[in-house]
Amino acid sequence: MSNCDIIILDCSRKSDLKRLKHFQKIEREQKSHFTNFLTLDEMGCQTKDIIYFIAIKQDSDNEQLCGVAQTEITKHVVNVNYLTSRAATDKSYKGTGTKILDAIVKLYKDDPRFVGIKLSAVESAENFYINYGFKPATDDPSFMFYAFAPYNTLQNYNKEMLKMSIKVAAYLGDKKTLDNLLINNNISLRDIIQTDSNKQRTNTKYVYLNKFLIDNYFNELDIHGGVFYDYVRKEDYNMMLYLLNKNPEFIDILDDYNIREIIRNSGGPRLANILKGLHNAGYKYNENLLMYLIKIRPNEEAIKAMYGTGIKLTNREFILEYEDELFDLEKRYKAIKAAVDIWKNYFKD
Repeated sequence: MSNCDIIILDCSRKSDLKRLKHFQKIEREQKSHFTNFLTLDEMGCQTKDIIYFIAIKQDSDNEQLCGVAQTEITKHVVNVNYLTSRAATDKSYKGTGTKILDAIVKLYKDDPRFVGIKLSAVESAENFYINYGFKPATDDPSFMFYAFAPYNTLQNYNKEMLKMSIKVAAYLGDKKTLDNLLINNNISLRDIIQTDSNKQRTNTKYVYLNKFLIDNYFNELDIHGGVFYDYVRKEDYNMMLYLLNKNPEFIDILDDYNIREIIRNSGGPRLANILKGLHNAGYKYNENLLMYLIKIRPNEEAIKAMYGTGIKLTNREFILEYEDELFDLEKRYKAIKAAVDIWKNYFKD
């Protein structure tokens, strides 16, 4: 564990604003020791709701900056806007991130106003937060949440905290907690789930539909063809596939125009997965759609995925123009490869 001390600076206190300047100076001097460091200079105390957790190690007569986290309070939730550690460039500082999180949890966990801590994690840090006790959202693994006691014990809720706890349970896929909240408070999911993506959440319908809710509560929600098509129109193809998985009859709402739009707005492996999902739900592709795919999104996985659904080819002339293009690409590839080999060999050692 890091032997750095944690100093907490509260932007609502004038004395801490003065102390912050001292650490900003240290940061400028030691900035090279950090990677992708969000600086104290740039962020500062923009609002009184910001609190800094600064890890410092006293090294002889010098202070070494070990890491920094910035938190900000929103309604019933503590947001970690960023957390950075010197351990990324110096392993002797390993444990700094954990020590900072310990300090954040200690400060807020017994405050009855908050249900937990949320943050957005970069991919390389996701396992670190999961190992600490954060749980990822079902639809977005980068969204992490660390629950406090009020969320787990379900006691002494006011209306706003109850809403926040329900939203957290829905986003984290915590069915046991969500069921308890709904039953104990006589709440129907249909009354609080916003299935229309065109509308903003309201005081009544304050939770958006997601994969977890679709998978576990589909029959309890009012999800009709109009809801399905709204997600198609909004290019939310993940939701489209989740809904098709629960009700394949929605596939009859789609036509070739919609498939062309999906092809135009997607790409790469994601497009191949979408095409497979639509086929599994019963959509029948045709030669014209395959030709459109080749023209608009010439992606190998997607082309093979669509052709693999059993399309019969009749247009013998279509691919001829691509033969010349392929020949030119092959010549260009050989020329560029020869140039790269020359340069690599010339500068080799």
